[in-house]
Amino acid sequence: MMSIPATFLSIVCTTYFLIAPYKVGGLYLSPSIGYPIGAIVGIGLFVLFFTKITKNK
Repeated sequence: MMSIPATFLSIVCTTYFLIAPYKVGGLYLSPSIGYPIGAIVGIGLFVLFFTKITKNK
């Protein structure tokens, strides 16, 4: 169950890194680009986590 909050925080952190200004260390992309990429990265990490868990069982 802890994978759901971890997925949410992965999406938030990735999105922030993509749309943050240069001064803060971000890439300063448009939010219309940053939000979908952040969601795709988060869902991809979620899928990767579950494939690793099922292989170890």
